[in-house]
Amino acid sequence: MSTPSPAASSAPTPRAAAVPGGLARAGWLRSPTLAAAAVLALSLAIMLSAAIPYREALLRDRLSFLPAAAGRVGLSVLSELKALGQAARSVQVGLENHPDMTQAEFDRLVDQLKVRQNFASVMAVAFARKQVDEFGRDHYYTELIAPEAGNERLRGLDVISQSNNLEALERALRSDEPTLSAPFRLVQYGQRDHLIDGIVMRLPVLGRNNGEMTTEHGSLAVSFQLSRLIDGATRQAGTELPFELQLWVADQAGQLSSVYSSAVAGVTAHGATDLGEFAQALTFGGAHWQLRLIPLPGAVDGVDRALIWFVGFGLLASFGFSAFVWAQVRTRRQSERLAERMFASAQQSEQRFKQLSELLPTATLMADEADGSIDYVNVAGRNLLRIGAENQSVVLHQLLPRGEPDLAALSASDMDLVDALNLDADEHRVTVRALDGRDFEASWRETRLLVGNKTMRLVVIEDITERTQLTTQLRYQATHDSVTGLFNRREFDRRLHQRVEHSAATGRIEALLYVDLDQFKLVNDTCGHLAGDQLLVDVAATLRRCVGADGWVARLGGDEFGIMMRAASVAEIRSAAERVRGAIEMMDFRWEERRYGLTASIGAVAIDGGRHVAPRELLAFADTACYLAKEAGRNRVVVHEENRSSALRRRAEMDWIPRIRQALAEDRLLLCYQELRPLRDEDKQRGAHFELLVRLRDEQGNIVPPGAFIPAAERFGVMPEIDRWVVSYALRHFSRLHPQGDDIGMCAINLSGATMSDESFPQFLLELLKSESVRPERLCFEITETAAVTHFDRACALIRSLQALGCKVALDDFGAGMSSFGYLKNLPIDYLKIDGSFIREIETDAMSQSIVRAVTEIGHRFKTRVVAEFVPGPSACDVLSDIGVDFAQGFAIHVPHEVVLDRAPESHRETTRPQ
Repeated sequence: MSTPSPAASSAPTPRAAAVPGGLARAGWLRSPTLAAAAVLALSLAIMLSAAIPYREALLRDRLSFLPAAAGRVGLSVLSELKALGQAARSVQVGLENHPDMTQAEFDRLVDQLKVRQNFASVMAVAFARKQVDEFGRDHYYTELIAPEAGNERLRGLDVISQSNNLEALERALRSDEPTLSAPFRLVQYGQRDHLIDGIVMRLPVLGRNNGEMTTEHGSLAVSFQLSRLIDGATRQAGTELPFELQLWVADQAGQLSSVYSSAVAGVTAHGATDLGEFAQALTFGGAHWQLRLIPLPGAVDGVDRALIWFVGFGLLASFGFSAFVWAQVRTRRQSERLAERMFASAQQSEQRFKQLSELLPTATLMADEADGSIDYVNVAGRNLLRIGAENQSVVLHQLLPRGEPDLAALSASDMDLVDALNLDADEHRVTVRALDGRDFEASWRETRLLVGNKTMRLVVIEDITERTQLTTQLRYQATHDSVTGLFNRREFDRRLHQRVEHSAATGRIEALLYVDLDQFKLVNDTCGHLAGDQLLVDVAATLRRCVGADGWVARLGGDEFGIMMRAASVAEIRSAAERVRGAIEMMDFRWEERRYGLTASIGAVAIDGGRHVAPRELLAFADTACYLAKEAGRNRVVVHEENRSSALRRRAEMDWIPRIRQALAEDRLLLCYQELRPLRDEDKQRGAHFELLVRLRDEQGNIVPPGAFIPAAERFGVMPEIDRWVVSYALRHFSRLHPQGDDIGMCAINLSGATMSDESFPQFLLELLKSESVRPERLCFEITETAAVTHFDRACALIRSLQALGCKVALDDFGAGMSSFGYLKNLPIDYLKIDGSFIREIETDAMSQSIVRAVTEIGHRFKTRVVAEFVPGPSACDVLSDIGVDFAQGFAIHVPHEVVLDRAPESHRETTRPQ
């Protein structure tokens, strides 16, 4: 049949009797009140069921501070106990060296250590002398007490009269380590009703010979209040949150008992079953404690208020949504009544339908259910499908290319006309072919209608070609690099995870290549970003050709590329990587009549499912291998398995970098000083000469030697930060670096080779010299011979800048590298330090004596002071003095000692602990 025009088309008249039956089948669900009530009941049920989990989530969020707070308090308590143990150890050493110490001497010793000033919880420091009675029983009578005021009851106290005190004494004697007693009532309390919160730290006072105990003089005790210790640790940890802090102590049987609580009278903490608690175990001096943090009611203030808001909002939303449903159902009901009136008048319904469909912006068709012949098409449909009034009859199947499914079986059934026009039908995405042969992507919605005595198919078609193209374009942009068209880093990571899982499932080995261009920065900087982008495009094309259809290439960022390809062994991986490297090397890149050579460093690693290596680790292995290839001279391939030891060494060095930066941030670097012995009389009157050496204290407080972290710092460019820290620290505390204070003749500070390239260092030093008022002639900066020769021009510039400020410069490790006297002639240095390889056998090796003598004479001709390193002993100093060497340095002369500053800025002390 022909397609009618809007004026002449005559669609079948709908049967009015069909509508009431459809409405009757809807039942009570068409009632706005019942529908709204059902929605309201469901909303209230959902809201109430969510209220309890919401409150629990609020409580967990409010109490998330407990683990961190307990950790901070526990760490503060342990730090206080360790510091107190170190102070007690110092008193122990004094008593062991002078067991007959008087009360005045004991007071001075304790005052020098500032035990009471530094530890507010300490009640007394006491020494109990051991005595044996006539029955052979040991007694420990307290003789020395500091301070005496307030602790008079301690004098003459026999430790064996206090079981907890005696038990700690015996454990300390066995371990020779600080030992804590169980809590008990201190004698100082007298008759006062006080908590049993006294703790005694015990150390034995022994007579020793070559480190072995020869006799027992007695026992040292430091008594303190547990409550003050905990309160101070809480304040120091900055933990002032609403919780109750309890301390529980384990007895010998391991049973815990509470000895301290921070609870305020009248305020009860919630139990563990209500809000929870967090426990932190502490162990020190043989004592086992447990800190418990239990939240007070103030910790959860606002939770119930938030819950009320939640319930209130839920109620408001429930009523609002039910009102919305009521309005929608009511509107729908009104529409149904309107449809009933339309079906009552068939002629009016047909005309209104045509008018409505003609105004729709989407293609609307009506076809016979039996043969699919189209009876009606609106204006939008005629324009989209190229259907005209002069066309012959058209069936729906003509609009679907071969291979598309028959949508008749998928269409919705028993839907009325208004529903269809509101597009309340199932939607399908299909390819539609217009009558002019043009195919396009379309959204196809279809429903069935009963019109007269025939079942009709109402179809709504919308062209979604532009939307599909946009979606495809966005999907491509999300997975590809905009410059090269290769996969981007995100897609690379996703595919790498897939390949690792596939390898684990099949056992097949694949190759992962990490490609880094060697000369890209040169092209990008000299020719501009356009040239750099073009070079990346050319490299991408080359990599695609190398990989072929069996692999894929991604741009990881900058001039770095990732490649996945098949390989059955390490040999095949190397061969494939060499193929890629050779292809890049053969590229002929030209820009503005200039030719640029190009090479690449490639790191390779095997993806072997049997080894269960995570994708992130595989990429790190490939990156490390690529770095090793660059480090070995560039334009080469390094396979991870073939250089495993080098890769692991570099990874170990890389692991040091965050630790070093954390140590700098937390001020955990420290300085040691090593004295230089003047060998000439005139130098002996010019004050102390010493060199500053840097060390690092790790997270556990252990001293890390420089050989462990300095190589990593030099390799990865962190040494300039360390150099600046050393210089800043030394100048801020210059007068307290050495026990002689202001009598400092020369302080030597080492500078790394990287600092020589820092043009801002002289200005940095000048500002420090001005702000700290340090005389520059007392400073001597040491640079190694190897660094000076490697960066000769930079070294000369730095030396002149430092000497212009008034500082001295020393050339360290002279003779250890590739230097010559010609370099010495052109380096204007003030001190020359002969490498220890010529000094260790100076007493017996005539050749070493000749070399040292020659270097000394030439150094003196250049008006340079000469220092001998690694001097083996005093007798070697005599030989060096006869040769004319000015200073001697070495562990046999002076063992480096840590520079330790007291809390008071005007005081200073030196540890006797060699570093």
